[in-house]
Amino acid sequence: MKKNAPKKKDLSGTIESSPISASSADQVIAHSSSNCLDETNLWDSTFNAVEDAISIIDSNQRIVRYNKAMQTFSENENLIGMHCYRVIHGTEYPHSKCPFRKMMQTGKRENAEVQEGDQWLHVTVDPLFDPDKQLTGAVHIIRNITGRKNAEDLLKANYSLLRTAGRTAKFGGWKLNLSKKKVTWSDEVAAIHEMPAGYSPSLAEGINFYAPEWRDKITNAINSCAELGTPFDLELELITANGNRIWVKSTGEAVRDKIGNIAKIRGSFQDINERKQIEQLILENETNARAIMESTSDSMLLLQKDGTIIDNNEGHASRLGFARKDLLGKKIYDYLPKDVGEKRKELIDLAISTGVTQYGEDVRAERSIEYSIHPIFDRNKITDRVAIFARDITESKNNLEALKKNEELLSLFMKHSPIYSFIKEVTPTESRVLRASENYTDMIGISGSDMVGKTMYELFPLEFAEKITADDWAIVSGGDPITLDEELNGRYYVTIKFPITQNGKNLLAGYTIDVTDQKLAEQCLLENESHLRELNATKDKFFSIIAHDLKSPFNSIIGFSNLLIRQIEEKDYAAIERYASIIQNSSQQAMDLLMNLLEWSRAQTGHIVFTPEKIDFADSINQVTELLFAFAQQKSITIYLETSVNPSFFADKAMINTILRNLISNAIKFTNVGGEIIISAEQTLNDLVVSVSDNGIGMDEETTSKLFRIDQNQSTLGTEKEKGTGLGLLLCKEFIEKHSGRIWVESEPGKGSKFYFSIPNRISANSSF
Repeated sequence: MKKNAPKKKDLSGTIESSPISASSADQVIAHSSSNCLDETNLWDSTFNAVEDAISIIDSNQRIVRYNKAMQTFSENENLIGMHCYRVIHGTEYPHSKCPFRKMMQTGKRENAEVQEGDQWLHVTVDPLFDPDKQLTGAVHIIRNITGRKNAEDLLKANYSLLRTAGRTAKFGGWKLNLSKKKVTWSDEVAAIHEMPAGYSPSLAEGINFYAPEWRDKITNAINSCAELGTPFDLELELITANGNRIWVKSTGEAVRDKIGNIAKIRGSFQDINERKQIEQLILENETNARAIMESTSDSMLLLQKDGTIIDNNEGHASRLGFARKDLLGKKIYDYLPKDVGEKRKELIDLAISTGVTQYGEDVRAERSIEYSIHPIFDRNKITDRVAIFARDITESKNNLEALKKNEELLSLFMKHSPIYSFIKEVTPTESRVLRASENYTDMIGISGSDMVGKTMYELFPLEFAEKITADDWAIVSGGDPITLDEELNGRYYVTIKFPITQNGKNLLAGYTIDVTDQKLAEQCLLENESHLRELNATKDKFFSIIAHDLKSPFNSIIGFSNLLIRQIEEKDYAAIERYASIIQNSSQQAMDLLMNLLEWSRAQTGHIVFTPEKIDFADSINQVTELLFAFAQQKSITIYLETSVNPSFFADKAMINTILRNLISNAIKFTNVGGEIIISAEQTLNDLVVSVSDNGIGMDEETTSKLFRIDQNQSTLGTEKEKGTGLGLLLCKEFIEKHSGRIWVESEPGKGSKFYFSIPNRISANSSF
């Protein structure tokens, strides 16, 4: 956006304007709230003396009148009738932050700060109304605030610099609200207390940070300042949140409100621990100083700037192989390797020149030495002396290295462990991961390193997380290990947990083993055991049939055959017919039994081939009833087929005929003489449902519950004492389930029975049984 350069000309005196006309601009002037705007001399003397650029604009932002300062924005001789934004910004449209539009909406004064190139402008617009209170324009004032904005930026930079200096010098500020008894700390003060930034304690809590022997003194100082306005400047000992005891300097002064009452106390706070330690070393008497120096095997010495030893302890002297007094007045550099001495001299000079403690480490004779060089102050002025503290840290470094190796071993274990191992910190409401093996990716999709710091609620479903958290706290609080069986995402686990303690924290360690394969193997064994029981029952059933039920009909055949021969000799034809009928029934029974046994054994050994084909239902019924016609005729039983259509369906014809033969044969067996049997079929959307009902003796609920079970030998005599094996219904169930169908019964004692079976409309061919 191009800005017009100010026009260089003499703008003293009156700025001419165009003659008054009927334009909206003239109306603004004519109807302005003060007639003094028409008085040219008063305008000139007042507004041309103002450094702010002032203009009157109409409702279209065209300039009606302006002062001398406004001319500096344009090279044009006359600004009357020009848009203010073209004059100020050199644009053909208003600035996005211009407050004029908002003023036209609100009818009130509006203002904004607008940046124009490298300058900042404060723009104010005051509405002008005509006698009818119609908004006709505005007084437009522009003030250059670039200097103020630059000053604000400088102030922000200085504040940032001050904060940096505060952190470096361990110096900060504080204030106390007396009515609320609440203390506000700067971040530097919080850091000195070893508390997080932004922490604001109560007055009582702030006082309790001081060592017990200093609390009365700081309390009295604060009370005196709060009541009398007495300032204070104290040096006291503080105990930080981490238990470190340090010296601090605390100052305070009263802050009064508008009516003169003390409302607050504000002050500064500084960590002076290092200075106090050095002062204590220097200012204490020789006895105390010597006791301090000789109380440690570490090296302690005082040096002149040139390295001359002023004093040293026996620990330092013995390390160099001398008596303490023999080193006094000697140059320390004469006893150090050249490279070590040069580095030490460099740090001594730096400590004295800056007043800042310097730290270093060197290796001599395969020993690691850690040291600090402290500048010595006298009345807050740096002297040309330093105090040096040196310590042999070889053992601690070796221990640290060993600890590091142990940590590496633990990390390797956690990374490659085949079991799920973990360490957690536990509270009554939370169980948080401290360490975990990496293989948790296999269990929950998160690696052990990603689990660190997370609670159970962040890792597992709510219900599972609640259980784990409760178990963990029970173990930690009870102090006893525990073994848990757990299931997650279809997998089975055994977890062993035990409590441990570190630095007063309640920790829990443990490991989890995936036992899914073992669990499945156990389930498989149980299923195999059940299957073996069933096979054993089948075997017992089979042998029972062969041993007992097959023997019975043949005994009848043999016995009545002998009688038949005798009756033939005697020509007793009535007896011959009766015995022949019995032989026929026994033969039929034996034949049914043999057919069922044959088909049952083939089914159990997997030798029956399942061959679905299209079957005509009526045709199958006719074939079966023809086989059983003589059996039904002997009891004068009528068999009916009731169906509105003759359904055809896909099934294994031999199996279906076996099913029908057994169901119809059973119906004949349990139906009284002169009874009837009804066979029906209904085609539904998904199945063909066939039923065989009789009006025979029926069954109770206990009897029906034992049907179709190999482990229940349920065989009932028929109405004419016909015997059965119970094998027929089992065979029906096997064949129907092969078709993915089902079989069931409805029966009531004395009212007959109705057996149903269903065959799905779509049957998948299967070559094996």
